[in-house]
Amino acid sequence: MTILLPIPTPKKKFETYFLPYNIKEGYINKTINFEMRDSEPISAMREHFESEFGIPRDSYICNMVNNQQFTSQLTCADQLEDISRSNGILLCYEIDPTLKPSLPEANKKYDNYNNIDTDVYTPLMLDLSSWEKGHYRTERKHKLPRMLWVKKSWNLQELQLYVFKFIRGVLAEWVDWADPDSKKEPSSGLKDLKGVIMDFPYRTDEDKPLTRAEFDSLTDEEAFKLCCPGTVGSVEDEEDEGFDINNAPYQLTFRKTSKY
Repeated sequence: MTILLPIPTPKKKFETYFLPYNIKEGYINKTINFEMRDSEPISAMREHFESEFGIPRDSYICNMVNNQQFTSQLTCADQLEDISRSNGILLCYEIDPTLKPSLPEANKKYDNYNNIDTDVYTPLMLDLSSWEKGHYRTERKHKLPRMLWVKKSWNLQELQLYVFKFIRGVLAEWVDWADPDSKKEPSSGLKDLKGVIMDFPYRTDEDKPLTRAEFDSLTDEEAFKLCCPGTVGSVEDEEDEGFDINNAPYQLTFRKTSKY
């Protein structure tokens, strides 16, 4: 008697990044390399990440990103082969821990946004880039896009303040690198940004650059008022005359994402 047994498919190598929600001192995106079979579901990957790397299975959303753009969201019911078939890279975005995310008991098609009340909250995708001094001109450097969770009831001023609070740690690093008297040194293997990063254009004293200590001593509202005078003083329905870094360190623009 002959019994035919299926030949198990070999495991494939995958790479992803886990992006913590809060940007703070010592923040780093975690690179995860793992091996699993194409036929295994995303739910199995979540279990693997929890057991091997200590990342709670319900704490993040899985997104495919290509050319700095969100292209698709993977749920527990999807398979790892969907990663292989897609262009781009898999990024795992931690959800705001204060929202207490959890997964549905069954592998539902859309994961129900990890049981977050989407009547109150919605994810906001940030396509980030920075400006650095080149040899002959200022050059734009793209960064990994970010995902925020915001309240639908907020007006644009409240949204702007929340975004500012979210990236304030990045601005603090900018202040530190741009200060000519700063003692800041790059971490091992990272680029030294002294003389490369743009001058921080916002000051409490016009005669000298802002220091990291001075910036950190400001409340969120004070720092927002200092760094975003164009936003704070904007007039409702005023025409947008283009980005001016003297009015704000960043610009929020809205883009149609119907394919996502």
